[in-house]
Amino acid sequence: MWEMAENQKTPVLRRRAFAAAVVLLFLYFQMWQLNFYLARSIKSGIYLFFPPLLIAGVLYYRRLRDGIEVKLVAAYLLWVVLTRVFNGDRVLSREYLFVLDLALMLPFFSLGLVLDAGERRGLLNLLSVILGVYFFALGSLCVSCYLRQSDLFNPITGGRLCGVARLFTPGVITLLDVNPNVSSYWFYIGGMLMLYQFFACNSLPLRALSALALLMDFCAIVLGQCRSILLCASVSAGLLCGLLLLAAVPKRGGKHAAKALVLLAGFAGGTLVCLLLFLLAGKAAAAFRPAERIAAAPTSAAEVAAAAEPAPLAARSNTDVPWIGEPSERFKTWDARSSGRLSLYAAALDALRDNPRTLLVGQSADEVMTETNYRLMITGYPTLVHFHNYLLQTLMLTGLPGLLLVLAVSLLLALRAFRMFLASGAPLREKLLWLPVLGTLLFGQMESGFFSYTDERTLCFYLVSGLALGEWYDWARAQGKTRLLKPR
Repeated sequence: MWEMAENQKTPVLRRRAFAAAVVLLFLYFQMWQLNFYLARSIKSGIYLFFPPLLIAGVLYYRRLRDGIEVKLVAAYLLWVVLTRVFNGDRVLSREYLFVLDLALMLPFFSLGLVLDAGERRGLLNLLSVILGVYFFALGSLCVSCYLRQSDLFNPITGGRLCGVARLFTPGVITLLDVNPNVSSYWFYIGGMLMLYQFFACNSLPLRALSALALLMDFCAIVLGQCRSILLCASVSAGLLCGLLLLAAVPKRGGKHAAKALVLLAGFAGGTLVCLLLFLLAGKAAAAFRPAERIAAAPTSAAEVAAAAEPAPLAARSNTDVPWIGEPSERFKTWDARSSGRLSLYAAALDALRDNPRTLLVGQSADEVMTETNYRLMITGYPTLVHFHNYLLQTLMLTGLPGLLLVLAVSLLLALRAFRMFLASGAPLREKLLWLPVLGTLLFGQMESGFFSYTDERTLCFYLVSGLALGEWYDWARAQGKTRLLKPR
């Protein structure tokens, strides 16, 4: 009897140890900017042992039996390694750390599928408390610096802890010396966690605290003025309205078409209202801002990075783009509206035409932008560090096979989300986990990183996606609609 009890405890302890390791790694990446000297020291030391152990543990104990999504992620990682070899790094001497970081997506995706429902809920509570407090503190700093038009400096790194941008978009808040698009995504994820807790917890005081933290995240997003995050947050709000409307409509059978129309109606109205609220909040924030100060502190690294955003074609000194001919007025207009992304994509396509081998095996990570940047530089276009689209970045890094694998994962996530939205028996809190997943897939159409780079944003996306998938598979098992997973 005692041996049986011990045998039952072992998997539980193993899952909790796995969850603790994943959470610690995520928080390590999330807190990187607070003390990047210490973070870099850890990266070259004890960190090197963690990813191989986690990946080996997932492969040994789970054997890729946690669903088709995990199998696709594992296949993609294997293809990434092969493309490094095909591009000359035969023993991964140059890109070992890049591959090691990228491989973290496998344990982060797997975690939500390994844990049971109670353990997932406990993990979400833990992350909500830690990140809720963290982002509330950072959001308070953002509001304070914005109202006073002053900067706060990090005594550890000497960089800017929080301040007002003066180089790229005057008045926009920058945080921890990162691009405003990055910090805005932090607050978007924080807000989604608070939204989940608002509907998941039954305690009125906890709901009030969640609503307060959500309001602070909303304010920080407004002050960041990242258009892609404003759009993602509005789409998430629209989906929430659709789900609430769907829950309020009396159940009249299980017609998916009728449910989809109700969801669509709520989505359209909620998205428009939220976009309008963001617009009004932005104007109100501008009215509260004191007069601009000409004598400003030196610009931060975040502002320099933000200045490297694609510039509208019409703003460049040379508008004759050799690889596409003389641009039309319509092209110039849409290029300006997309912050120069059309010109970036045109240069990338030209690079693919000149080097079709990229479509098969991709390129090395440190050269993925080289040929595209060369074509941009001849028109006075600034050099860029990524393609501002995660699918294009994946194509240039791993070729068509890698892109197809990533597309398969992305489409499966989107299909699972909408199937969960239309499920009558699924609780609302489980459906809300899919909002940041869909929002991130939309955000990735304007930013790179996912499936091609590793930082706190990408790891958070993999982690939340795994948690949402875990809820979906539990619901599907209960409905008898899937046999893809073996018993734990």
